[in-house]
Formats: sequence, structure tokens, C-alpha cells
Amino acid sequence: MNEKPVYVMITHWDYHWDNIQSKSTYYTERLIKFNLQSHQLVENAPTLFIKVEEKTHKIIGAWFGYVRKFRKEKKKIYFDVQIEKEVDLNEALNIIKSIDAIPQPKSNPKPGWYLASQIKSIVPEEVGLYPPLFYNLIKTKDSSEFEDLVFQLA
Repeated sequence: MNEKPVYVMITHWDYHWDNIQSKSTYYTERLIKFNLQSHQLVENAPTLFIKVEEKTHKIIGAWFGYVRKFRKEKKKIYFDVQIEKEVDLNEALNIIKSIDAIPQPKSNPKPGWYLASQIKSIVPEEVGLYPPLFYNLIKTKDSSEFEDLVFQLA
């Protein structure tokens, strides 16, 4: 695999990943293991898709491809999947081992959508250490919201 994945998507669902009929699927917000508020979803992101056994989470298949056309509906993120090639299970395990976001045991990873490599945060670096109140004060253009926030400082 030449490209480094941005995402790793792990599931035990039937017909995933190599047999998705419509080439479209979704993850519930509960299965997304990174902060959607501070990271923008990347169109055409290189992705490692992993299929695990339901009970043991043993890796039974791995594929490389791309995700695109993200759509948020209620508490789900829908997206399209394009599988490019099957990945050797040992290669997939080596990639998983290098990703801190995936909890132990790496050889039996829990289902979820993981951020494999850093992507540009939509929160500017210079305000990364500000308490949320100050960030909101800086960003708001609504005078009533500003007044409400200032009131919290008192």
C-alpha cells in the first residue's frame, strides 16, 4: 500500500467491505472515534477498511480504497466507498499497530471509524488552548450571543 490512510474503518457487518451492494454505507456517531467538531471530513480520503469477526474482533479481511460524498443525517454519517484492492492481513495489522487512536489489543481491534493520520483542524491553532467561551467570544458576530457570553465572565 503506497498511500498512507487518513481513516481506518473497522466493522463486523455482513457485506462489508468488499461486498457493499450500493457502494454506500454509514457509521453512527457512536462508532466515530475522533472529534467531528474539530476535524473536517476529507473527500476522497485514502482509507483502510478492516472486517473483523463479531465476537472476537479477529481480523478476517482488509482492503484499501477511498471514501467520499459525506452526508450527515440525524446521528449518522453516510458516505460512498470505493474499494481499490485487497490488503494482506499482516500489512493491515502493521498499519493498525502504528495508529495510536486504535485501542489495544491491536490484533483484535474494536469496530469504529478511526483517524489514522492528522488532518487539518477546523479550529485555528492559535486558539487551541483557549477555553471554549473565549473562542466563541472571538468568533461570534451575533451581538446577543456576545452579551450572553460576556455575562458568563462576571
